Amino acid sequence: MVDFAPLSLPVATRLRHCSISPRGLALAFGLLAAAAVGIGAAFAAVGAWLVLPFAGLEAAALAAAFVAVARRAPGGDLCAPAGEGN
Repeated sequence: MVDFAPLSLPVATRLRHCSISPRGLALAFGLLAAAAVGIGAAFAAVGAWLVLPFAGLEAAALAAAFVAVARRAPGGDLCAPAGEGN
């Protein structure tokens, strides 16, 4: 009688592609938020002061979106074949 050892099946790991580094993400956020708040400050300086709170809301929404992207970035997938009977 021959005793067969179980086969070792390959496992594939796939990482997510990150198109921007954390430093680049922070730089992009800083530039976009500064532009939005700067434009809001310019409007506030000429008397349209109600634009400034909305510029702050825009910067906060942008920060929330960037945090969501940054939290999702480090993950990946592990693909392994199912065992016998699965």
